[in-house]
Amino acid sequence: MYGGAPGGKPMPPRDDLLAGELERALGNLPEVDLLDLRIRVAGGIAHLDGVVRTLAAKEAAERAARSVSGIVAVDNRLAVEEPFARTDTERTEALTAALAADPLTDVREIGARVQGGVAVLVGHPDNAAAMERAAEVAATVPGISSIIHAERIAPKAPKDPLDLANRVADALDLAPGLEAHTLRPLGEPGGIIRLVGHVADEARRRQAEEVARSVDGVREVINELEVAPCGEATAEAPPSPRTDTR
Repeated sequence: MYGGAPGGKPMPPRDDLLAGELERALGNLPEVDLLDLRIRVAGGIAHLDGVVRTLAAKEAAERAARSVSGIVAVDNRLAVEEPFARTDTERTEALTAALAADPLTDVREIGARVQGGVAVLVGHPDNAAAMERAAEVAATVPGISSIIHAERIAPKAPKDPLDLANRVADALDLAPGLEAHTLRPLGEPGGIIRLVGHVADEARRRQAEEVARSVDGVREVINELEVAPCGEATAEAPPSPRTDTR
């Protein structure tokens, strides 16, 4: 208990004492390096500056600060940075691998991409809890500074396969970097899209799958796209289902 004040009311703890307790609380976090932090307490408000490697570490630091008795608010300005810079493509690969390795996440329903350090979660899981779990996994990936949920909970009645394929084709047409005339989405019952045709490289193959997953009503994407570098592809994909008269 802290010292008393006139009238019998307890004195508020001194900021320097709170700063010491805050430093001890943060020092107990395995994901936080105190050497990378600048800690200050003013008027009972904890000010956190510095860098951490993951969004999960930033959130853990704030929880630890709020747990200190006497801290009335937290100004969390910690930046999520990696010891060496990675491209968004490399971060996307790391995030995809983390989601695939998580036993509670179904990558057939949830996909992700990273843009400017921001993780965008896309897909159509059966419930919101599945997407929340994916966000927890994303927060542990180094270099991801924030997370955006772009998912839609899967509809109870799957869309008409042809209509769904048409909308996926529209989305592929709008995707930058994809040559949509070399791709063809085929709709199957149950919200399944099968991608056939060819792309120039593996990055575009993954991009096409992510675009398809982001379309409302798509429950699963079967990616049968072949990688055919420029000069090797000899023919376009079969016509889009929008123009297929069969």
